[in-house]
Amino acid sequence: MADVSVIIPARNAGRTIGDALGSVFTQTWRDVDVIVVDHGSSDGTAARVAEYGRRVRYVRATDPSQDQAIASGLALATGPFVTLLRASDVWMPRKLERQRLCFDRFPDSSLVTAEIELSHAPARRVLEIPDSVPLHGTPLALPGSGHLTEPRLSTVMIRQDVVDVALDAGEPGSIAERLLHAAQHHGVLRHLPLPLAITRSSEIEPGAEPPLPRMRNLLHDTAYRRLRASATSVLHRVDDLW
Repeated sequence: MADVSVIIPARNAGRTIGDALGSVFTQTWRDVDVIVVDHGSSDGTAARVAEYGRRVRYVRATDPSQDQAIASGLALATGPFVTLLRASDVWMPRKLERQRLCFDRFPDSSLVTAEIELSHAPARRVLEIPDSVPLHGTPLALPGSGHLTEPRLSTVMIRQDVVDVALDAGEPGSIAERLLHAAQHHGVLRHLPLPLAITRSSEIEPGAEPPLPRMRNLLHDTAYRRLRASATSVLHRVDDLW
């Protein structure tokens, strides 16, 4: 039995799910069980998932709604911890490890979230963000605010026993609301103030509030560093001419 079950709901995600799965299998925490729940794809989603062979459990859902797809995936989860990843999003390489260490450090935690970035090219943005905070130097996890929007689902890690409560309760509301309600009543919600997931900006509905977009730090921006190095080289050559 894997330590962490990863649930990925997917619908017509053939262009993005390869990046999502790639970010799962490049995690530093490798003890995972990956479940893709396809809820009505008519594109090449199944073929892209098949490229990963037996490393991924692929399930076709009969209900086209994403909520039911997530619920179906959660019901199949076997690990003591469960995470969600939207098929258009990607994770930072140490996402799972940082959150598992948070659960180890704070055993009363029921659900742990993190910051999420917004990008037109999530897979490329992963390479640009410095993941320089030491694992044991991760900022102290503070109690969460109790707000779990749909784009933030990709930052969630939750205990399996809390998931079971949410699925068995039969309460109205979205799956995010049910998970949040169960977590609030069975432990402490915590939040890591680090970007651990990147969501595709085209997935945000017009008029919706984006999930905490972060200002770019020019010192860590790859494009800026290249431009600065090029300009410095030109200046040096000019100096040589004089």
